[in-house]
Amino acid sequence: MKKLKAFVAMMLLSSFLSSSSIVAATSEPGLAYRKFVIYYGWYSDSEGRPGPDLDRIIRSKPEYVISPYYTSTGLVNLKPEVMDRLHESGIKVLVYVATWNGGRNLDAVFAEMKTRFDGVFFDEVAMLHAQPQVSYYREIYEHAKSFGSDKVVIANPGSILVSESIMSVSDIVSFEHQGALRHTLTGSRDTQPTALWGSRAMTLQT
Repeated sequence: MKKLKAFVAMMLLSSFLSSSSIVAATSEPGLAYRKFVIYYGWYSDSEGRPGPDLDRIIRSKPEYVISPYYTSTGLVNLKPEVMDRLHESGIKVLVYVATWNGGRNLDAVFAEMKTRFDGVFFDEVAMLHAQPQVSYYREIYEHAKSFGSDKVVIANPGSILVSESIMSVSDIVSFEHQGALRHTLTGSRDTQPTALWGSRAMTLQT
């Protein structure tokens, strides 16, 4: 099976997106829609019980939810009962991991990847213009895939100036800038747009 490659343009929000704002309409031929939620909040309340945001996310019916494994205070955010609820609803869970432009300790990065996740979204990705940076992200990619070849790895450098080496250490590449979106959808890249995903858009190269 060929590795799925993508250019993604999406907006990172401090709370999850409502279902009405996730997908934009388009008449572009050959494009499909997929929904995701990026949620930085806490799934459980002060007593450890799942809060109302979890129900709201499930009702929005995204294909993926992207969240940190731990809260800002070091508590487990993606608890087994939260993972169960999401998986029972057919929602795949991607773990959000900040990499500090390649400067974060790899052990700390790996500690946020757990066996029940469906993939990883690593943020603050370096531009990969030096081999040590490529090697750093290759280790993350290989670690994620050690849990299963079906694990999805999304890299978010946030800029189209990233080296093409990014395609060798991720399955999907995320760009936040609207300029990248316009650049992609106008066909000025060599890839053909085959899908739209999320609040903005992406093209997939398979």
